[in-house]
Amino acid sequence: MVMAHANTSIRPRFSWIFLVGVLVVLAGCGAEAQIGGNRLEPQPAPDFTLVDQRGNVVQLSNLRGTVVVLTFIYTNCPDICPLIAQRLRATVARLPDSIGARVTMLAVTVDPARDTPAALQAFSETHGLANDPRWHALTGDPAALEAVWDAWSVNPAALLADDDHSHSDGTPTVEALLGHSTPVFVIDRQGRERTVFGGTFDPKVLAETLEALAR
Repeated sequence: MVMAHANTSIRPRFSWIFLVGVLVVLAGCGAEAQIGGNRLEPQPAPDFTLVDQRGNVVQLSNLRGTVVVLTFIYTNCPDICPLIAQRLRATVARLPDSIGARVTMLAVTVDPARDTPAALQAFSETHGLANDPRWHALTGDPAALEAVWDAWSVNPAALLADDDHSHSDGTPTVEALLGHSTPVFVIDRQGRERTVFGGTFDPKVLAETLEALAR
């Protein structure tokens, strides 16, 4: 009788554990389905330490626990960089407060000669991001920046309009603009690369991705 009583108490417990396991797997599959962009093999994101527009030191690995959006800009950019900033602002505006608190936005300069902290602050103000504590426009010494560009396979020369592709007033020609694109990486709360978008991403899709990874 003792054995029979033990069996009847254990069996429902294992059924409940199995059911919980199934629900967790299904929830995980649902979250994965919400991740847009070009998915990347989850692997540790290359770490770096730079300085933001406020003069604060920002280290990528210290942002674990938040979903990080990482992109590359320069403040004199006439087209894609302002667009990225505007779309990032629109993206986080879509997020519930509880999710938005788990998101960080990083924008690393590819033009450190001109992108001083003051210039990055002015860019942030122009695009309504200066007062958002989640936004960090980053610069640093040339060696530190070159290491970041290399680790993230970003070629500043391909992003900046050079003399051969600029008008006399310094504005880029059509050829330069066509060759100008900027990746927008998403790093999960465990510090792993998860997906990458192009600079003309849809804020709705990016917001859904951030929400799925932030839960």
